[in-house]
Amino acid sequence: MNTKRNFLTVAATTAIVGLASVAPAQAASFGTSGINFNKDTTVEFGFNKSVGLYRSELRVFEVGADGNAIGDGYSIFNEVQAHDGGNGYDFGADGEPSGTCGITVLDCETQFTFEAGKDYTLGLFSYHRTSGSLKTKSFLNNTGYYSYYEDGQKVEVNTDDQLFLLDSWGSETDTTKIINPGDYAEGYDFLNDLLKIGIDDSGNNQDGDYNDFQITAKVASTPEPTVLFGLAVAAGGMFMTRRNKNKAS
Repeated sequence: MNTKRNFLTVAATTAIVGLASVAPAQAASFGTSGINFNKDTTVEFGFNKSVGLYRSELRVFEVGADGNAIGDGYSIFNEVQAHDGGNGYDFGADGEPSGTCGITVLDCETQFTFEAGKDYTLGLFSYHRTSGSLKTKSFLNNTGYYSYYEDGQKVEVNTDDQLFLLDSWGSETDTTKIINPGDYAEGYDFLNDLLKIGIDDSGNNQDGDYNDFQITAKVASTPEPTVLFGLAVAAGGMFMTRRNKNKAS
């Protein structure tokens, strides 16, 4: 009698784990048209490097039905100064105004959880190195635009290209324009691959180098809920087997 009960418990556990293993794969869209997941998904962001005389901040925004960003967004990375040399023209040993982890950006790794079914975008805000006034801004899911201040007036300028380059950090100089491939293919394997994102801050007459703010993105490696459920059932089955053995003895 106990043997039969144990067999049924193990069989049921095996069947449930089998169902968990054939659960549908996660659908994701992470491209220049926006970010969307079909379930709550935590993405790990890493800061690589910045280039230029602007002090920039990267934020995540939820996108409304009208296609516009909602609210002030959530800050991902924030430069405390324009570059490693500060806010002046002393660029340091490498001879360029570059910002690195621990000096220009203090917190270089962070996470953000994208809620299922919602549309999001990345937005880069760049400020004048000394006055702190907004100089340029760009959003991942728009055709691209930037704003600056001229004689105290805010000016919006439309651009022809996206301001984000996916799976590349662009050029290392301000003399070579990089062709933006647009949306990265839907179904990108975030769980196993690291996505590079190069951003052009629209400064320097929008030189198109896409190296002004360089980050990485990858989905955090967490067990699937179905797998966790299967492990819980398996543990329950082992508990039942042990209890039945104790009764038998």
